[in-house]
Amino acid sequence: MISENGKRVYHNNIDDLSLLFVNMHHLLNEFRPHQARETLRVMMEMQKRQRVETASRFQKHLEKVREIVNTAFSALPTLFDEDDGSAKIKMEVDPLESNAAAKNDPSYQHDRVMCKLVDVLD
Repeated sequence: MISENGKRVYHNNIDDLSLLFVNMHHLLNEFRPHQARETLRVMMEMQKRQRVETASRFQKHLEKVREIVNTAFSALPTLFDEDDGSAKIKMEVDPLESNAAAKNDPSYQHDRVMCKLVDVLD
């Protein structure tokens, strides 16, 4: 059997261990806000680095696009006369193409008949 003195020492040791675990738990809980703050700081630094890298890649692509657009604009022919500022381009419709397309239109035949009737009446 365990003596009365041994029981007291056993219970004191159990109480000491219990108090030790409670204190460790309390210290860990006090450390959590610091840990959370540090984790948040690291995450924000990573996001900042990623955004800076994305912005620099975007800037490089923007410069390439500007270069391509400038090259394309410089390759275009001049559209205006230097003398009067009017456009050099003339929009001409090929009469054969317009007649061929119109003759295929079913309403074209009706229009021709009506025009002939009006011409005969005058």
